[in-house]
Amino acid sequence: MVRRKRVGVVVALLMLGLIVTVTPIGAEHHEAASICEVDDAGTLPGSAVYFVKDWERTIRLWLVASEWEKAELSLAYAGEDVLAIHALCDREEYILGGKQCGEFWQRFRNTLAWTEAAKHEGRDVSELLVRIERDHLCQQQVLAAALENVPEWAREGLLTVIENSSSALEDSIEAIQGEQDMKRFREQLRMQLGNVNEETQLWIQERLGMATTEATEHVTGITSVAAPEASTSDNQQPRITALKADEDCLAPGASCRIECRAEDADGDDLTYGWSGGKGDIHGTGATITWTAPEKEGSYDLVVVVSDGQGNEVVESLAIDVKLPDPPVIDDFVLTPRHPRYFIEQSSGECVILEGRSCEIECVAEDGEGLSYDWEADAGDISGKGSVVVWAAPSSKGRVTVTVTVCDDWGRSDSESVVFRVSTCAQCFV
Repeated sequence: MVRRKRVGVVVALLMLGLIVTVTPIGAEHHEAASICEVDDAGTLPGSAVYFVKDWERTIRLWLVASEWEKAELSLAYAGEDVLAIHALCDREEYILGGKQCGEFWQRFRNTLAWTEAAKHEGRDVSELLVRIERDHLCQQQVLAAALENVPEWAREGLLTVIENSSSALEDSIEAIQGEQDMKRFREQLRMQLGNVNEETQLWIQERLGMATTEATEHVTGITSVAAPEASTSDNQQPRITALKADEDCLAPGASCRIECRAEDADGDDLTYGWSGGKGDIHGTGATITWTAPEKEGSYDLVVVVSDGQGNEVVESLAIDVKLPDPPVIDDFVLTPRHPRYFIEQSSGECVILEGRSCEIECVAEDGEGLSYDWEADAGDISGKGSVVVWAAPSSKGRVTVTVTVCDDWGRSDSESVVFRVSTCAQCFV
């Protein structure tokens, strides 16, 4: 028996080696959406090597020992499946997308089952359950976005998996943490619906048994849902009045300031908890600084405002991260130090007397944060940055002055200006 187990482990490791070798060949990357730490659907159904992905998942789950780790791994797979559904719907492959809904539902159901098993083993699964809630809110947002664009005949599969997965998670939260936490999660889920059009909201609300008459308001690109009336206490829930960032689009690695404004009718002291799947959060309280990750995409920053009395409200803010346009040189501005001995010809070539100097300014689009590298066939260049001074040599001939403009991501543009150096001062009279 022991020998058989060893053989099984060896075979599994060999298959993992094959997977590592084969998977990149058939991998397809889809970065239009992301779910917390999961930002790539991987190989999509319909690919000739999709079976390799199934093998890899099965073997990795088999090699994991604890129920907690199985739940984490299955949650990541569920996130990949949702991104695959989104990608397939974008490609109008709705039948494959419907089948993938079934795959996601199975993965998510397994995630909850392993979480409950870990709870029965005596482990504190509250941290794991928070992560599942967070990922599921992102999953539902991606599924709702896909639902907006599918034809009517393909709508049922998405609505069914949205309903089943949310209901199952609500049951798990209530069983593990109680009814109050389940209601809190349900309110967070309701907020996700504000990111899709009104018709899609109604479809999902009907399937989830949510009231369709609650008002939503859109403030500076974020969604705020009217807070529910307190049912167990006279203490009122705090209210977020604004959530905004200095920038709604950042370059990779750049930072912005994010401020949350909130009020509490009872005058309770408010605390602010911030989270985000990617990037770095600096600071605490109502105002933080967020540093974007190095990868392009759209990222959600989530703030939880609590009043210390058991009431809290949650909102999210989406910030796009993308590279700016590459540098483009628009023009040169030439300013001779001795205008009498300088002629700019209609051909673009400039004539300058030997030993005389000319200031050269490079004008580039979005000039901030660019570096400038200047070179000349002859003569001397002084200065740095976008403006330099070139001094002509003491011998006649043509000289090319070239500048290369680079941004922080290694993208560049080069342009040149040609001077003809003359030794005849009388020619300029």
